[in-house]
Amino acid sequence: MTWCVCRWSMGILFSGILLLSGCALTPKDPQALSQSDALLSRQLDAIDAHLNKTSPQQRTVIYVGSAQHSQSLVFQRDVLFLKKRLLEINPNVQTILLSNQLESSQLNYPFATQSSLDMVFKRIGDWSQKRPIHLVTLISTHGNVDVLSVNIGNAYWPAVRSVNIKKWLDVIPHVPSALILSACYSGSFVPPLQGPQRIIMTAAAHNRNSFGCAYHNKNTYFMGNLLGEGWNPDQTWQENHQQMAQKIMALEQKNGLLASSPQIDVPEKFRSQKIRDFVNGRLPE
Repeated sequence: MTWCVCRWSMGILFSGILLLSGCALTPKDPQALSQSDALLSRQLDAIDAHLNKTSPQQRTVIYVGSAQHSQSLVFQRDVLFLKKRLLEINPNVQTILLSNQLESSQLNYPFATQSSLDMVFKRIGDWSQKRPIHLVTLISTHGNVDVLSVNIGNAYWPAVRSVNIKKWLDVIPHVPSALILSACYSGSFVPPLQGPQRIIMTAAAHNRNSFGCAYHNKNTYFMGNLLGEGWNPDQTWQENHQQMAQKIMALEQKNGLLASSPQIDVPEKFRSQKIRDFVNGRLPE
């Protein structure tokens, strides 16, 4: 399988050093899985507690960030960068963070796997039946056509595919959702996931690589240019996307890279809405 074209040398070197010094934690280790489950339960229970303190009519914004590939720390940086930006807009955004990293003794985040995300979206579905919710989801990883890779401890686990995400989002069809996919070939997810309540942004077209996913990169090209200089939550999703795409095109041309062609799909009713209003849980006028 041809994965995202990027420089993995630093990540692979780091992986090799870690594996020589001790085994990376994976879900195959019962103690590691128990750690992961406890970390995830803690995040979900914190949102339960928040919801119990708020009015049933108050709209809650939830952010799910999933950094799914342990061979590069850049994916976790993407997830944390978006968390930072969302909290700058709305300090009450509730966050659920999952990240696969090469940790040998103690996990910092729950594993980002299909089963973990199943649990997350089941709880979101339960909450959405009782309270109004807005949802922002970011998955950052290596990818291929209809594949969002899951790598833990240098081993591949079942990938997240469009059928998985469709199952999760179909449980909450009434929830306004912004789905952001930072991975090669992620545009292949747009057609099967389109819906009247779903804003979808991807790092690349269905047949293109995306870039900036090496271990030493601060962020991927996609998320770094979306959320970095020029980010403006007082503009629409399309306006921010257009500015980001222009910056990425210039960067790719400078480095002699084939254009990644980031994609966006915004339902009609969200096209004039500012990002700030969405992240504050406001419905489009």
